[in-house]
Amino acid sequence: MITGSGNVSNAVVEQPAAASSSVPNSRQLPFRGREDSGLNVTENSSALPIDVVVDRPADGVVVATVGGEVDMLTAPALRAVVLTELDDCMVLVIDLSGVDFLGSAGLAVLVEASHEAQRRQVELRLVAAGRSVQRPLEITGLTEVLTTFPSRDDAVNAPG
Repeated sequence: MITGSGNVSNAVVEQPAAASSSVPNSRQLPFRGREDSGLNVTENSSALPIDVVVDRPADGVVVATVGGEVDMLTAPALRAVVLTELDDCMVLVIDLSGVDFLGSAGLAVLVEASHEAQRRQVELRLVAAGRSVQRPLEITGLTEVLTTFPSRDDAVNAPG
């Protein structure tokens, strides 16, 4: 399930009856895809093993908190959210501390996000505290390319 506090253009947004979020000022957004994203997630999108909560803790700063598995099935949903949020911020923090599995498709999304962020002059910061995220980043050498932080607070409050 994809959640957020901002305006996600071209997304089908509904408030589930029993939805709740641990992030203040956020709302549940079942994401069914953007026409231009190539994403074709159907009514069963809430069955995907990924959660993304988007919030704005400071002016110009967007935090996308990801939980679950980022693999070839779920990476397109993460990609769509990240590319949408890059349009409306100066700093994008992708908090991967709740990710249980980060596969090659997820790594590709992070690389693409890095390139898009540079192109749009947005600073990209990753929270990569757990072994399930840190290890794939280390093995692929992406810790040398991507800016990582041990916690959300460190990433949000880092000087830019």
